[in-house]
Amino acid sequence: MLIKHEPDKTIALYCRLSNADKTNNDYSISIQNQMDILNSYSKEHGFTNTQFYIDDGISGAYSDRPGYMDMINDIESGKVNTVIVKDHSILGRDRLSIGYLLEILFLEKQVRYITADGKVDTGLYGIVRHPMYAATLLLFLSMPLVLASPWSFAIMLLYIP
Repeated sequence: MLIKHEPDKTIALYCRLSNADKTNNDYSISIQNQMDILNSYSKEHGFTNTQFYIDDGISGAYSDRPGYMDMINDIESGKVNTVIVKDHSILGRDRLSIGYLLEILFLEKQVRYITADGKVDTGLYGIVRHPMYAATLLLFLSMPLVLASPWSFAIMLLYIP
């Protein structure tokens, strides 16, 4: 399943920082930096119709963040079909909530998830992948069947970043 951006859909640019390093501006220095990175990434890759969802000074350990919840509501209502963050840790720290997003909600709603650092892009098949994961998977799939054991798959899963 190829996930393509539909021009009438919004591209969510999500920014979060748990430590408030406020300046005289409305946003912290780190949030402004993330916004600049996401704006540059969007322009460079031809993404238009973007909208920022921002949680400044709110821990990623909780999923009831205002900007995050607005983004989730827009995804569930079908307004958003692409989410871009600076890096994977920005999305949150609660593994269950993030797992639900990536493995269930994003797949169900056909939402593409991209990290601007280039480590994750679910656009091809709708699954989270890392460049080295594909190489590791290819290595294990090309091994002779003699080496196959119940532990082979477990060892491969340990490598997932």
